[in-house]
Amino acid sequence: MATLEAEIKIFVSYRRSDDIGFVGRLTDRLSSVYGEKNVFRDISGLRSGEDFEKRIGSKLSEATVVIAVIGAGWVGRRLFRTSRILTASDWVRKELEHALASETPVIPILLGDAVLPTRAQLPVSLRGLLAVQTGRIRDASWENDSSALIRAIDAVAQGRHSEDSQISFVWRRVEADEPSRLRLILSAVPLAVIASAVAIGYFTFQIRKYNCHVVATNARAFANRMLDHADMAAPRERAILNDLSNLAPARSSEWIEIQRDRYLTSNQRVDKEVELTNKYWKKRSELEQQLSSVVEENNSLMSKLAKESNQPRADLFARCLDSGEVSSPASDLSFDTEKASVDYSALGKRFEDFKKLAKQLEELAARAAGKGS
Repeated sequence: MATLEAEIKIFVSYRRSDDIGFVGRLTDRLSSVYGEKNVFRDISGLRSGEDFEKRIGSKLSEATVVIAVIGAGWVGRRLFRTSRILTASDWVRKELEHALASETPVIPILLGDAVLPTRAQLPVSLRGLLAVQTGRIRDASWENDSSALIRAIDAVAQGRHSEDSQISFVWRRVEADEPSRLRLILSAVPLAVIASAVAIGYFTFQIRKYNCHVVATNARAFANRMLDHADMAAPRERAILNDLSNLAPARSSEWIEIQRDRYLTSNQRVDKEVELTNKYWKKRSELEQQLSSVVEENNSLMSKLAKESNQPRADLFARCLDSGEVSSPASDLSFDTEKASVDYSALGKRFEDFKKLAKQLEELAARAAGKGS
């Protein structure tokens, strides 16, 4: 355990698509030096039921230093879509921007043969990374590389730097994003398109002469389809989450059995401990990837259904209902999967939000049916 006057709090920022086993190994190494409670990693350190954003913000505020682990998939490239790091809602980007804005030292570390992203691949706020001497951790030189990182963390924690003589591997400055005329014009285009679409949709629905009873029947059928999907999709996620929650206790039990086995030599015991650790992180990685895939699939379909539900709601209001008759007009109903896709502890809640949206549509349909009968 490092012996400093005050405890060193370490926040490990990483992309889950990178080598999660390597990240887990690094977390274990830091925990063995600074204590498990002083090393935070958003999956292993997050207690179930806590608000994800508040929890992450709290841990970043407490951190003495942030370790930015950069692997081959850190930029988060996506086919036909903007890279994750260029998306304002990306949690890796949010974590680093929060740390830099609060002047928390950030130590960037490259995993294996990963290379730094180019300037064009980074948001303006994170381009300061390119001006920093970046460390690297490889499997072949694990002991030396991890020890060098620990010395760097100690140097930062002991205050052996100042504004005039900064340590070369510490990233401190967040770059300011400068608005441009082109960006302002481009940002106005989607608003104009949306406004035009809403206006066209409104007048189109006013022209059509639908029967209220038919519109209400269609809306109720769509609401039932949404509820059926939620009831079928939720158990898949719960099963994987349950397997994830059982991993750590199982690992602890096997670890105890290894320690109790009096017939093992020291070398055999070490080999079994290493094998157990590798097996644990491999299984955890597999389950997290499975969960990520299931969550993405469920979120995609739920988002699609939520957007498509705007059509029957619009028909109900255009043909049968006055927005003053109900407490929640169509424009107030929404469903957003953005937080659910990164917060495992809140996965169940967005199913409830989705069901609530469907039940609101069902209630509107019942009101319309009463008018059309």
